[in-house]
Amino acid sequence: MKKILALLAIVVLFIGGCHMMNKKETLTKEQQDSIAQYVTNNYENIKKIEFIEATKNNKTGFNRMVAVVNDNIWISIQINSKTEEISLNHLASKNSGLFLKNKESQSKNESIQDILIIYLGESK
Repeated sequence: MKKILALLAIVVLFIGGCHMMNKKETLTKEQQDSIAQYVTNNYENIKKIEFIEATKNNKTGFNRMVAVVNDNIWISIQINSKTEEISLNHLASKNSGLFLKNKESQSKNESIQDILIIYLGESK
């Protein structure tokens, strides 16, 4: 009986762990969609965003992501995990003089459906 209970506990823990891993991935994609929305609302001619890497600093509460926009403009995005505030910086050393152009008037919810988004961990 103890062996059956132990086996059942292991199965339940495994299923719970798988569920948590899937939830974490969904949150990451939600953050990436939020960043894509921010970039689309604030910058012109966005066709493609490829997320390259993500890091989290638990001490400062900031998440940092690196992405490439339209295959040739590298950006660094910081997200305050408490306020969800997003800030964007160009990685000038990798951009060969190319930068995103600010929109004259910011949009609130421009569609990201027409943008190719390559999420972290996905292949091209």
